[in-house]
Amino acid sequence: MDEKQELKTLTEEDLREFYPDIQLPEDLKAPFVFDVEGVPIVARPVGKHSWEVTDRSDLLKTPTRIKNFFLLFNDIESFCQYVKDYKTDSTNLYLTKSIKSLIFMASAVFNDIKRDQPNWRDQVAKYEPEKSIEWGDWNSNNKKRMSQIEFAEFLDEHIADIVGDGKRTPSAAEVLEAVTNLNDVRNVTFGSKVSLANGMASFVYTEKSPSGAVSEGHVSVPAEFLIGIPVFEDGPDYTIRAKLRYRIDRSSGELRLWYELQQLQRVFAKAMEAHVQKMEELLSGELPIYSGC
Repeated sequence: MDEKQELKTLTEEDLREFYPDIQLPEDLKAPFVFDVEGVPIVARPVGKHSWEVTDRSDLLKTPTRIKNFFLLFNDIESFCQYVKDYKTDSTNLYLTKSIKSLIFMASAVFNDIKRDQPNWRDQVAKYEPEKSIEWGDWNSNNKKRMSQIEFAEFLDEHIADIVGDGKRTPSAAEVLEAVTNLNDVRNVTFGSKVSLANGMASFVYTEKSPSGAVSEGHVSVPAEFLIGIPVFEDGPDYTIRAKLRYRIDRSSGELRLWYELQQLQRVFAKAMEAHVQKMEELLSGELPIYSGC
């Protein structure tokens, strides 16, 4: 056999219940073959009045029905073309949308049920857009507390994502300058934070030299900034506001920094609805589309 067949062990009572038309042979100790809707079934005795039953549809020249399958697409145009190529009168499309959980998926069931018409519902193609690398990076570190060095390194690695609005939020160059200043301040004790009128947050610190002399300084970082990133791969950029948060350990003077992305659900909803609109355009009039499943 090219593929492993599913085995079931059934009693004589099971055989007669599941296969009402079966004709049991006189010799119940020998294997026998019967068919169900044209599919050959092999029954091999494995005990008294019990048989190991094997579906041998692999012996047929062509299958009696399309086997169950599950396909996953991350390209919307390929998915829609596949649906159009293989849809039947029993095909329905279901859209799963969760703004709270940031989930979007489309499922095409090719052998779906109809009113008073049961079906297997096991031939499915799904579309799940791949989230962008930028979206993954910023979300995985959202609200994650970092040391000043870790925070500076993260911003430095993602400086290309930062955009300024020319008003309250800093440009990428200004953020880069703040990152450089953060990297230069090491082995210091932070004491307080001051909010400046220019939208920056200034952290006061003291530094002790090898000779024992104590000096005071300050380092400034943006109180908030904007990032422009796509939600899905090959999608447009969306502007997201990030607010700076901090904690200073009063006993050690250690500074912890992090950011909180604002209104993520609204941004995801915009990107999701753009995909839904495109899908509805590509599949207009092709099949029923149900949303909110």
